[in-house]
Amino acid sequence: MSRMILRTTVATLLAASAVPAIAADAPDTSNWKCESCPFPTGYEADASLGAIYVDGGNASFGRFNGLDEDTTYVDADAKGAWRNAGGTFLKYSLADLGLDTRSGTIVLGREGRFDVALNYDAVPWRRFDTTVSPYSGAANLTLPGTWVRALGTNGMTALASALGARDIGTERKTYGLNARFLAGTNWTFFGGYSRQEKEGTSWQYAAFLTSAVQLPTPIDYVTDTFEAGAAWSNSRASVRLAYSGSFFKNANTSLTFQNPYTPILPAAATGRLALAPDNDAQQVGLSGNYRFDFWNAAVTYAATVGRLKQDDTVLPVSTAANAATPVASLNGEVKLAHYGASLSLLPLPKLALRGGVRYDERNDTTTPVTVAYVATDTFAGGTDTTPRYDYKRSRLDGSADYVVFPWFKVGGALQWDEVKRQNQEVAKTVEDGGWLRGRLTPFASVSLTLKGGQLHREASGFDATKQSLGENPLLRKYNLANRDRAFYEAVVAWSATEKVTVSANAKRTDDAYRKSPLGLTDGDSKTFGANVAWAVTEALDLYVDGGYQKLRSKQLGQARPAGAAWEAQNEDVFWNAGLGGRWTFNEKWNVTADYLRAKSTGDTVLFSAGVPDPYPQLRTKLDSTRVGLNYQATQRLGLHAKLTFETYDESSWLLDGVGPATVRNLLSMGAAPDSHDVSLVAFTFDYRFGNVPPPAEKSE
Repeated sequence: MSRMILRTTVATLLAASAVPAIAADAPDTSNWKCESCPFPTGYEADASLGAIYVDGGNASFGRFNGLDEDTTYVDADAKGAWRNAGGTFLKYSLADLGLDTRSGTIVLGREGRFDVALNYDAVPWRRFDTTVSPYSGAANLTLPGTWVRALGTNGMTALASALGARDIGTERKTYGLNARFLAGTNWTFFGGYSRQEKEGTSWQYAAFLTSAVQLPTPIDYVTDTFEAGAAWSNSRASVRLAYSGSFFKNANTSLTFQNPYTPILPAAATGRLALAPDNDAQQVGLSGNYRFDFWNAAVTYAATVGRLKQDDTVLPVSTAANAATPVASLNGEVKLAHYGASLSLLPLPKLALRGGVRYDERNDTTTPVTVAYVATDTFAGGTDTTPRYDYKRSRLDGSADYVVFPWFKVGGALQWDEVKRQNQEVAKTVEDGGWLRGRLTPFASVSLTLKGGQLHREASGFDATKQSLGENPLLRKYNLANRDRAFYEAVVAWSATEKVTVSANAKRTDDAYRKSPLGLTDGDSKTFGANVAWAVTEALDLYVDGGYQKLRSKQLGQARPAGAAWEAQNEDVFWNAGLGGRWTFNEKWNVTADYLRAKSTGDTVLFSAGVPDPYPQLRTKLDSTRVGLNYQATQRLGLHAKLTFETYDESSWLLDGVGPATVRNLLSMGAAPDSHDVSLVAFTFDYRFGNVPPPAEKSE
């Protein structure tokens, strides 16, 4: 774009110089040269190659980085760019080529005209590598022929010999193609396509009356996403019109599994669960902005209409051969709409105003389906009708900021949010409130910001008949219940000296659900953080930071509408502390070091008839030390080494000691809490090809 403007300007000057009446003292531009063109020409590239050795790798450490084995990994990256004098360019960036997290981007284009990009990235997710199961297969899980059924896991005599490793985790790969064409200085046309593939194994629970089992569940998803549109802009306004569509496909529509327990009736020998159905989402959106001359006014707007559709096959109500199918397919459709606009003004040099309005609507046009369901493929359980949920949401908000004095600024905001619902137990909620903020800078080196506010949500029109099957009529869902929220925040920054800076923040939030007979009744959150940075010398930088958070909540419950009442109190505490720095020996050598310790605890106490019954405490602890050594041998060649020592331990009563046969009525997969003790060593070298910038001149 800049080169096009430059060409237009030069062409205009040359045309003017050809006019006979031009002044005699006009400058001769024919030999002018661009001394600071923004687009360097030629080729330049950086490539790095090395090795990463991991000792102690497992799913806990390699969750998202793929370093889950005791082995040596290849560490390879590359990036580069080429551009000619005409503005045609090619650039690429390739990362983690030897790892499961590999990614890459290649872009070809011409400055101010077009560009086309190819993208790829992979994300591994390692959840558990300690899980086992007697089942084999994927969407159709079967037990070995030697399996011995029993009423409880303690009687399954073939269980130990039938167990095999079934790791829980997925691999996600995304491929993308995006293109953009610039038609002149105002118009841009764009389009894109991406395909995401996700494969692996998850897990889920299934039940046969009072007995449960954890099942390895296949993941085989494909999501295709398309986008196309056009955008127009000038110095005053912009408009963007775009279509987007997302199409999800699941290779498995259901999960069938044999009952590991002794069936109560022959019909309960097999179970079946529906898996995520094929579906698609499509929408068209218009957005833009416009700037006015008065009061520096600016308007932004957005409007989107869309549709969600799901038309996958519906399963029979049981696994029996003659089981009825309520409908062939759901033929589900939900229509969505969003409209919003905002206005910002600067009526006075010291006063800034902003206001916004937003409207969202969800209209579920799916025909309700009444199902005569069967409990555990054995007992008729009555009928239930698939619910349809609609809502209309309106939101207004506004804010103002005013400079009272150069060292004191104030601001505030108000909001109003109304949601009208259909076919839910609460017909309407209205939340309103606001906040005030003040910023004080008594000295150039000190600033203090204080903020506080309140929000109140009022729920009306409660109808217990709209609750889901089996829900307690005294229960109020937290997002549909009356709530009072108060929040306070303080941020301070201090440049103690030219070399030392200190920052700290504190925040508190209090929630009260004053009209909820059961469920969440109140909760609060306290958060603190601080950081100190010290530039000891030009060659040495140090930092220390820390954080603390405490979450507390209380909920009331009842075993049944006329049963015994109980109370649960939860308290979670998180804190972290770290320190580190960077030391530059000279222009060739530098070393970095960081240390982090983080801990958390979770306590739950259950009160029944006033008697406390505490659960075992949940605990986590992380210690991580990282050291890096970098040597720039030449302008082209650099050598790097990295050491990492990390220990993580987790204590969870949900998983600790729970093996496949620990609980009589639960055939567990035996997942262990996260834990690792890892040593990582990495050596890499990088080399620069093509153009190399000259060395920086030393200051006198």
